[in-house]
Amino acid sequence: MRGFNVNNGLVIKLLLLAVLMAFQASSLSRGVYQTSEDFISHAFEGAVPKAQTLWLKGDDKKVIEDILSHQFRRLRIRYWHQLMKLFGY
Repeated sequence: MRGFNVNNGLVIKLLLLAVLMAFQASSLSRGVYQTSEDFISHAFEGAVPKAQTLWLKGDDKKVIEDILSHQFRRLRIRYWHQLMKLFGY
C-alpha cells in the first residue's frame, strides 16, 4: 500500500510557522483596549451618572452563582443607571 510521501523538513517549518504566528497574535493583543472610565462615558454618552452600590445577601449570591456556574465571592456590585427619555418626552 502506498503512503503519502511527506517532506519532514516542510512539516517542521509549517509547525514552527504556526507556533510563531500564535505567539505574535497574543503579543499584539496586549494593552488596554478601553479603560473602564471611557467605557462608562461612552455608554452614557458623556453624562455619567453617580455609581450606585448593591450589597449582596445570601439569596442574591445564590442566584448569581447559579447563573455563573461558579462561586461568587463579592459582597457588593457597583452599577450605573440612567432613566431613558422615550419618544422625546
